[in-house]
Amino acid sequence: MLDQAEIHRLTQDESSNVRRKAAVALGRAFAQVPDKTMAWQDLHRLTQDKDSFVRMLAAEALGEAFAQVPDRPSAWQDLQRLTQDDDSFVRSQAAGVLGEAFAQVPDRPSAWQDLHRLTQDDDSFVRMLAAEALGRAFIHVPDRPSAWQDLQRLTQDDDSYVRMLAAGALGRAFVHVPDKTMAWKDLHRLTQDEDSFVRMHAYHSLGRAAISKATEAKDNDTLKDELMDAVAYFEKSSQESEYNPARFCLPFYRTYYTITFQGGEEDEIQRYLIEAKEAVGGSKSRDELLKAVESLAQALQESQRLKGRSLEEIASELNTYRWYCDKAASHMEAAEKGAPGAVKLLRKGSPIIEENIQDTIAEIQKKARQICEITRGSGTVYEAPGNELQKAAMALSLNSLSSISKNSSRVVWQLKKFCKLLPEEDKKQFCEILEEIEHEPEFPEKLDRIVTALLCLSPVFEDKSPSLADVVILTVLPEEYGSIRDRLSEPSPPPDMGDVPNRYAWKFGKTFCKNLNADYKIAVGMIGRAGTTEGALAAGEAVRLWRPKYVLVSGIAGGLPDPKEIDSRPRLGDVVVADIIYGYEYGKLEREFKPRANWTYRTDQALFNSAMAYASSGGWRGLIKAEPPGECTPQVVRGEIASGDQVVDDPTNDFFAQALEMWPKINAVEMEGAGAAAAIEPAKSSGISASFMMIRGISDLPRAQGKNKGREERDAWKAYASDVAAAFVMGWIADGLPRPPSA
Repeated sequence: MLDQAEIHRLTQDESSNVRRKAAVALGRAFAQVPDKTMAWQDLHRLTQDKDSFVRMLAAEALGEAFAQVPDRPSAWQDLQRLTQDDDSFVRSQAAGVLGEAFAQVPDRPSAWQDLHRLTQDDDSFVRMLAAEALGRAFIHVPDRPSAWQDLQRLTQDDDSYVRMLAAGALGRAFVHVPDKTMAWKDLHRLTQDEDSFVRMHAYHSLGRAAISKATEAKDNDTLKDELMDAVAYFEKSSQESEYNPARFCLPFYRTYYTITFQGGEEDEIQRYLIEAKEAVGGSKSRDELLKAVESLAQALQESQRLKGRSLEEIASELNTYRWYCDKAASHMEAAEKGAPGAVKLLRKGSPIIEENIQDTIAEIQKKARQICEITRGSGTVYEAPGNELQKAAMALSLNSLSSISKNSSRVVWQLKKFCKLLPEEDKKQFCEILEEIEHEPEFPEKLDRIVTALLCLSPVFEDKSPSLADVVILTVLPEEYGSIRDRLSEPSPPPDMGDVPNRYAWKFGKTFCKNLNADYKIAVGMIGRAGTTEGALAAGEAVRLWRPKYVLVSGIAGGLPDPKEIDSRPRLGDVVVADIIYGYEYGKLEREFKPRANWTYRTDQALFNSAMAYASSGGWRGLIKAEPPGECTPQVVRGEIASGDQVVDDPTNDFFAQALEMWPKINAVEMEGAGAAAAIEPAKSSGISASFMMIRGISDLPRAQGKNKGREERDAWKAYASDVAAAFVMGWIADGLPRPPSA
């Protein structure tokens, strides 16, 4: 896959063909790109491209990325604009996206008006995809009576393809339509249509509707009759065309019926599966379809466990298992018809079923863990349910499908506790999503709604769960750690860390700020091993555990004097306040190494200004405890700092020289800053906003020199440089940071 910088460049290429490919790549990669703000800006621009095919593919990409864009209101405006595009292909793609994204749009009444308009579009292809979208969105539409009228009208459209997808949409929406009797009659009418594909989808939807009725049965006899009817409808659907979705549903429900009511044997089950595999044996997409059959087999194995269960258990789990059949049917139809929408389905379908479910479960577990971390130790009413929510989410990892279904209900139960606890101004949207989950009959869609609920819940706790530390200070060496720790008042062990080991030797304490007449709560940790990766891991854990306002890195660095700027020349014992941090090892190897600017970070502007203002007072020097190994009157300089995994003792080395050529104003080099800075930004998606700064004391001056000279100098000065950095950092905090202590 192309990296983000490459995709960014291609989205601005002069060739429309290149921009089209870039739009597709951006949609596929959006979930993984590190800078979603830049990715969103690229996608936003592509939705306004002069080339209609670029706009169409950008609309598709918007659908794939919609749940993760950082500016959803603007994304919603783009989608609305695309539904009114002059080009019918763009409108049709936007219609499809609207169906997929309907549950997540910020203005559903407006979205419904757009969808309602698209169902009446002059272009039949637009109406066709609008019909399909209406089936997907029906449960969320605010005006179901009008949506029901639109769906009925589409089943009578002049275009057979529109009627075909309207028949399919009716099967998907059946459980939610206000008049099921009329819907049943409409489907029977469509079974008499002159077009075989319309009849095929109508029979298939009747089968789906019969399964839905079976799940609502009041006794075993009714459930048995509905299930038998469903099998009959699926068989009729399979007779209408060689390429039909019921070829999976038919053996699935026939086997299910046999197991549940006739005590089917293993050889009989295998015979049905062999029939399904033989049915797809000649397909060009045979591998994809066989994966679907394997998923079907897993569902059947689950269904065998239903023997001897109560009516309620059978009906409940039948609701879950039927999704396997519907998904397999969709993929078979996609593989064999080869339409644009089919290609999209196949692209998302490897592995077809389990991977999608497991990805959603992993996202639920991730978001639940973030909420637990935000609420843990907060002393609020949200702490206990936050902990229980994480436990329920972790239980979703069990392999049994029925266990996943049951534990998803446990997650929802815990979420309901938050709905009761939240104040009115915070609960409206969240509780509405929970209401939708309760009425969502489709098992995987229920999991998706849980993710949406968790995404909605996380930001609510940012202000409600106070920081456990106002400031986290990260160090690497024991000398650096000790210099900070020994300046804390009331030092103590960290708060309860749950199951997380204290790998960074966290120590808590306070620093009194006279100007604000309050204590800053400080957490100091020792990374222990140098390097950008170690810095990132420590910063990430610090933010998750302690929810600080500020993350500071304090310790030693090598000074790189700039002979052109005397005032910025760091000397041994000086303090460098980071302005910009360059991850100099990120780049491209051609004949020589060429650094790239992608891994560049500016420290927080408010912290930088505050630190430089404090430096001008000069009083911090009186806080230094250590004795310098040589003559020294430490100064404070602003710094452009190089950060990487190499110990730089000779800046004239060919590799590092490329970094100096790229960024000639670098005046210090160290090994953790870029990693720590990189870890701060993602934390904001968890509802935790921390500002970053790095303060370094100069312990050596790398230069072309004899072997071991740099190490000898560093060993002599590191204790003093560590103490100088700590004196400045702690004096600066005591003087007052841009934001007051949380207390």
